[in-house]
Amino acid sequence: TREVVFSKNGLQLLSIGNGSAIGDRLIQWDTGTGRLLKNIEVGYANTIVDVSPDLRLMAVKATKDVGYAIKVMDVSSGRMVREWPGYHAVFSPDSKTVVILRPTVGIRPEDEHEAVFWDVESGNRLQTWWDLPVCCILFSPYGHWAVTAHEGAAIRDADTGEVMHRLPTDHCCSGAAFSPNGRWLALMADAKIELWELATGRQGRSIEGAAGSGGAVRFSSAVFTPDSRYLISVHDGVGGFRLWDTFTGQEVRKWPLPGADHIAISPDGRWLAVIARDLTLWRRTD
Repeated sequence: TREVVFSKNGLQLLSIGNGSAIGDRLIQWDTGTGRLLKNIEVGYANTIVDVSPDLRLMAVKATKDVGYAIKVMDVSSGRMVREWPGYHAVFSPDSKTVVILRPTVGIRPEDEHEAVFWDVESGNRLQTWWDLPVCCILFSPYGHWAVTAHEGAAIRDADTGEVMHRLPTDHCCSGAAFSPNGRWLALMADAKIELWELATGRQGRSIEGAAGSGGAVRFSSAVFTPDSRYLISVHDGVGGFRLWDTFTGQEVRKWPLPGADHIAISPDGRWLAVIARDLTLWRRTD
């Protein structure tokens, strides 16, 4: 398993990982019982890159004779809905738009890219953001902001693409997370997480990575708790996951779990899904 996503009501969980062929599979689980609800394989050499927030659609990267294409597929039936050229995709918070990244010039991550916004239902192009030195794009929970990141990051108006704030970081950004209250952006930059205020672009606390045998270890995944007060993280090569206070930047608690490298939290904060050697579910007891 490579990634997990909770439904908005927390009752279902989707896990993404390798299938029996050399391609991905998507498995849908009942959170409370662990019962398997659905198992879909997306085909040879195909990779699931995103699932819509309503869990109705998935974006699949397919290898073509030249380059890649993004197929938007129906989760229930496995039927392809749309296909566009590109190598990565992300759905908007309302699940109605898919943003597809593709290179403008060259094929390397540091080359220029464009982000094309498509209406899923009609297939119409809505807008294009040009000349992005970007390898990821992420929307805030309510869709007001978008962050584009690679070497440094930019906070943009999600409707127009206008850059509101540029955020310098010491290292290449490996991931990002928005706080549920819409105030903070957490940027994973190598061995630390930097917190940035969305409205002002002001930097808040920095959370330093755990120490490993070779020094500080990079963050591989992080999520905010539903109240936005805490951040839960896992690190490359360091077993377990950790709870951080975003006000102080200090570690509050840690749980051992060998091989942990990705986490997701249910919207109500009741469940935490952790990918390690297996996919495990942790339930809040307080």
